[in-house]
Amino acid sequence: MLDFGCLSGMDITVKSLNVYGNPLPIIPPDVCHCKKGMRLYSRFFYIVSGRMLFDKGTDKELYASPGDILYLPYDIEYESEWIDDEIGSFLTANFIINNPSVVFSDKVCIAVHDSAGTFLRKFRQLHDTWTKGAFDTHLRSLSLFMELLSDIAEETSKSGLAGRFSDISEGIMYIENHFCEEFTVEDLCELCAVSPATFRRHFKDYSPYSPITYRNFLRVKRARELILGGEYNVTEAALAVGFDDLSYFNRTYRKFCGECPSETLK
Repeated sequence: MLDFGCLSGMDITVKSLNVYGNPLPIIPPDVCHCKKGMRLYSRFFYIVSGRMLFDKGTDKELYASPGDILYLPYDIEYESEWIDDEIGSFLTANFIINNPSVVFSDKVCIAVHDSAGTFLRKFRQLHDTWTKGAFDTHLRSLSLFMELLSDIAEETSKSGLAGRFSDISEGIMYIENHFCEEFTVEDLCELCAVSPATFRRHFKDYSPYSPITYRNFLRVKRARELILGGEYNVTEAALAVGFDDLSYFNRTYRKFCGECPSETLK
């Protein structure tokens, strides 16, 4: 599974982007050996048709089928081949993020399986925008890619929660996507169709904090990012993340950060 935690608190820009689809059908077997240093960009690689096998016969062996979105990290070595008799095709977004330390995985892996075809539409829209060559192609493509990156991150998070925390996964996602808003535990329980006791019991396995304390933790974490960014003062940061009471914000901030907000920049 991909780890998008490396993006937390980081100002993300895309240094380079290239979107590509195979111009001719791929006839199996078609083998590619990617050597270390051969590709200095990462890729989200969507298999439209055909099946692929990566690193055959190794402990990293991986099969990929139509609808799989593969993450191919930059600067690693791997071997891939198209298998079976079905003609292959793909769409790929090749990218370099501004910070070279941002690597979602150190090996080839399946980021998302697109069972509903939602991501295929997004990839095709990105590809069409990239190839049409309008004057604003680059900006539109960057916008679509960032949206795609966000959607993959969200889907990855949902998949990670779907197993152990399936009963309360919708509530967890709601907290993490709407922590600047006001809500109650009862609202989360209604969303998950579970009792407050069940929600709280399962949430203890997810976080050491209660649901509302976890929300406040996320608020403070975001407020700290805003303050360190230099464009928000303490009051503005507090209001931006949902704290109307500055005294309460200061107490909560000190609880999680060990210092007052005003001391953050000293």
